[in-house]
Amino acid sequence: MMSTREKHPKIHRIALVDNDPRALDSLSAVIASKVPTAYVVWTATSGCEAIERCQDANGHVSLLILDMSMEGLQGPATCRRLRLMGQRMPILGATSFSINSYRDKLVEAGAQGLVGKENADQLAQIIMRMCNGEVMEGFEPPALANLRISREAETTPALTVREEQIISLCAEGMLDRDIAERLGISEATIRKHMQSILRKLNCKTSRQAVALWVRSMRSKPATQYIAWRNRMRTQHPNLWHPIRFAIMLIVLAWTIYGVCYEPPTDIFGVIWVAMLVTALVLSPLFLKSTSVAILVIASIGDLFTPYAHLGNSLPAQLYAYGMLAYSTNAIIVATLLIYYVVNILLIDPPDPNTNPVAMVSMYAMVLLLGRTLSWSEKTTQKSFEAAQNKNRLQELESRARIADAIHDAVTGDLSAASFVAQRHIGGNSSGPGVAADPANATTTTATTTADAEDWRQINEYILSALTNVHRVIDELNMDATTLPGDADGEALANLLRATLDDGDRRLRKLGFNITSIRHCAGGKPSASQAIAELANNLLREIYANIARHAAPGSKVDLSVMLRPNAIEITQINPMKEDMAGADERDDELPGGHGLASFKKQLESYQGTLTTSAQDGSWTLFAYIPVTVIDDSPGLLEQVQV
Repeated sequence: MMSTREKHPKIHRIALVDNDPRALDSLSAVIASKVPTAYVVWTATSGCEAIERCQDANGHVSLLILDMSMEGLQGPATCRRLRLMGQRMPILGATSFSINSYRDKLVEAGAQGLVGKENADQLAQIIMRMCNGEVMEGFEPPALANLRISREAETTPALTVREEQIISLCAEGMLDRDIAERLGISEATIRKHMQSILRKLNCKTSRQAVALWVRSMRSKPATQYIAWRNRMRTQHPNLWHPIRFAIMLIVLAWTIYGVCYEPPTDIFGVIWVAMLVTALVLSPLFLKSTSVAILVIASIGDLFTPYAHLGNSLPAQLYAYGMLAYSTNAIIVATLLIYYVVNILLIDPPDPNTNPVAMVSMYAMVLLLGRTLSWSEKTTQKSFEAAQNKNRLQELESRARIADAIHDAVTGDLSAASFVAQRHIGGNSSGPGVAADPANATTTTATTTADAEDWRQINEYILSALTNVHRVIDELNMDATTLPGDADGEALANLLRATLDDGDRRLRKLGFNITSIRHCAGGKPSASQAIAELANNLLREIYANIARHAAPGSKVDLSVMLRPNAIEITQINPMKEDMAGADERDDELPGGHGLASFKKQLESYQGTLTTSAQDGSWTLFAYIPVTVIDDSPGLLEQVQV
């Protein structure tokens, strides 16, 4: 009778989860024909069934391929539940829809990759890679994902069903008494639930909690709009210029009043007015292009309708000339003035009752006002930047002097002491020229070995102190104004990304195989300067501890998860052989006083730092809460504070 191994000489066990039987057949056929080292051991048609099969002792698999869109439990929710259960198999998401619509959710859920179903060759290649222990770029290894998600569940308790009901009704603008009447409970109970919601979401007010809830429940189009709005504010700061916006409203009201006073009599006149008003409304977004469009509309309008005469187009033309003068340069302004003078004198002279000198003076005055507004803003901005740069320079000079003083006073002596210690490690401390005594050879050898061990420890202490001194010097030499006005969290994300890149580069030079990811889950946190520095310094300390305490050349996994209300850092690495024998917990941190200090700092911000050293593996999870900033003022005016 053939054994199971003889029946299935393939080594990798694969499970398929999809609510479409035809998709299961197709995936099974792809694996059978294109992945010779794997075979399908079981299939499931729902997330709940997959969870039950994974709990079965016979359900162990080398890879789980999970469909994203299923009835009941969706793919990301199924993946997260498996991680919370401690399942350590790699999980590969598969979808027939856009990968971008599921990628972020699947990264947060703890999967190791996402692939489309349409390309059989690509699917087979990724399956083979993941069966061999690889992870797709941007995804966490299974062990790291399990650690992060389990610690998340401990650190950030989820809202209860009742709490979700209450905050969703708050988001609709309902007051406490309305919610109490709707749910059939007292207002005091509502307030008690709101206190629990604030604590869980790390918010100070109910308005902030609702803003976070609305942000997390927004659809993809809304999310895209918010991203576009923030991008426009960053890249086009003049978009929200109050003076320009006020001028646009005045001109728009002037134009509409003219239309009401003298309505158009033909369809072309109506179209002309609609085009002019549209260009005015869009002008704050696209200042130069809409200004040119207004001039073109005003110039060629009289070719199609008599309604487009100078009297009706004059306000818009003056506005366009002023905005072009504001947004361009003096050469363009001079060209516009010359063009108007030539046009009014030679090409299109005004009515005999119109004074051309007065018209030219009026347009010249508008151009001058536009240039004056631009010059005033640039002068003010330059003065502000000069003062800011002066203060920054003074601070940097002060910090540089302190760093130089520390370097001159400490690092030289520590380096010299390290060299002395290294000369004694493994050598004879009796020094050259001293004759050896055969009678005392055994005693001398034992003494020399003990001395070498002592010198080795001294050298480690010196190198550790030297590393810490260099870290302090680096921090002093950093620009303290790295994160001014980080309303969208972009500066914090870039700062942590730079630290990750620098740390990875240093560890790889030391021979470590490190995989690090930085992922934004639901939005980047707008952290204060203190929180940003704390997170960045903790990340540096983690890299320093990896270099000191991780097994040389080992595999290191590190993840930084950015959430709207928190920063999460997760780390796993094997320890050195001399440290792997002792199981350590939070009260004994191999990172020494460094991690212990960070743990106290995090606790002062209601954060956590948990570590474990078991079975030769070191794990770390840091949760850094960030107070949510309500970025949508006036959205929910009826929500009680």
